[in-house]
Amino acid sequence: MGDSEYRVRLKVRIGIGLATEDTSLTAHFHDREVTVKSANPDEALKETSWLALGVGEFATKREATDYGERLRRAADLAGLCTRVGVDGRATGDDRQTSFLGPAGEDWLRSSGVLQAGQRVVADTHGLSVFPDDGNTGIFNATGIGRATHDAGEFIQAIEESEAEGVNGDLLGAVRVLNLAQINASPIAKVVLAISSIEALAVTGGGWTERQQAMIDGAVDWVG
Repeated sequence: MGDSEYRVRLKVRIGIGLATEDTSLTAHFHDREVTVKSANPDEALKETSWLALGVGEFATKREATDYGERLRRAADLAGLCTRVGVDGRATGDDRQTSFLGPAGEDWLRSSGVLQAGQRVVADTHGLSVFPDDGNTGIFNATGIGRATHDAGEFIQAIEESEAEGVNGDLLGAVRVLNLAQINASPIAKVVLAISSIEALAVTGGGWTERQQAMIDGAVDWVG
């Protein structure tokens, strides 16, 4: 592995499972291969509500984090474009959904489950970066089966996402529309869709072409 020392894991919640019996798929994004699998080991992608996107061999933690943020934006766009619905949290708002803690890790070591050099990290909704040495385990992950969407289309949407230009108000609107897609309540969908239009408001000017596309998507949900 040479000097490459860090690995990215992006855990996202999805509104619709991916229609495939596979437990793992590969997306090519920014000259790297990203593994897309269920956050629950050996679970078919069509059964899961949680995806774990993983890629390793980064020379520094900063490089890994920067790539992870680009991947997060790409996943957001893919979720919106395919209407799978993706919730990968916002930058700086990653949330630990379970954490073993030092006492629990000590118990695993004393019982022989963890060997010397091995570690357990929290299961994080969003982005996590850790050493890429094969000695890291993720503590806990759960999932619920849902309706499915074409897996190939979702992978293609990640690969083709123009994530570099998505930030600020536009990124906020993308996330709101993804939450509208995931939410099962029709009333909540309407409220979130209207909120996305508000998030796209441009002071003293009209809508950009990309913003207009976001609005058209919101109108579809309202309708």
